[in-house]
Amino acid sequence: MAEPTWPQAALLLAGHGLAARPEGALSTLRHAEALRARGLFADVRAGFLRQEPELAATLAELTQPRVYVVPMLASKGYIADVVMARRLNLEGPVTWRPAAGGGQELCFCEPVGAHPRIPALLGERVAALCRRQKLAPAATEVILVGHGTPRHPSSSERTREVADMIAKTGIAARVRAMFLDEEPRIDGWKEQSQAGNVIVAPFLIANWYHGSQDLPGRLGLLTQAGEAAPSLIDGRRLWYMSPLGEEPEIADLALAMVEKFDAERAM
Repeated sequence: MAEPTWPQAALLLAGHGLAARPEGALSTLRHAEALRARGLFADVRAGFLRQEPELAATLAELTQPRVYVVPMLASKGYIADVVMARRLNLEGPVTWRPAAGGGQELCFCEPVGAHPRIPALLGERVAALCRRQKLAPAATEVILVGHGTPRHPSSSERTREVADMIAKTGIAARVRAMFLDEEPRIDGWKEQSQAGNVIVAPFLIANWYHGSQDLPGRLGLLTQAGEAAPSLIDGRRLWYMSPLGEEPEIADLALAMVEKFDAERAM
């Protein structure tokens, strides 16, 4: 079956961004490039809240009558529903704005992290790490770290949901959700985990400040350690996984969020 196409529409991948860590945008830029090469849209761009190319300025460059905006975020929450919506002057899932040639329709899709495939993809990555390192499930715990915020409940809800789904696979003795900005906070991981092997999986799409500095520091890591070898912390072996957004499949999931938007609108 041929892929669906949107020859009169543009796709905008909307990321958080951070001017001090511009390399964090690389995965989102790669996904935009991969989707652009497939020729499914008239144009595919990436734009960011806190670095260049800036989100609203990128949208202003798109002249197609319809633009799909897919947040490259782990979940619905304050950044997607409030910050991005304000930056783009969105009125809801569909926003119509006057423009030369008849106007433009902005379609605000759900974040890529809301896709049903996400728990399985994360679980597969954890399982691959366990196989490489020969980790016994009974001696291993997994901590899924979401951002979380008291300003919006949806972020933590999705993190807990994904952690529960991974736990059902039996991949480890325990899989739990912890957070950067709400309880239970990741700072207390040593007191709240007992296994000798601990895998920390950031539920983050891109490697901005939180993934590259904040979270490693709060875990007690001197650097953003890789997955090839563990760090020894207080007698336990800790593996720190790379952000989910580095997976090439994320581009397909972003595309699927556009298809989901169209399907729900047609109902």
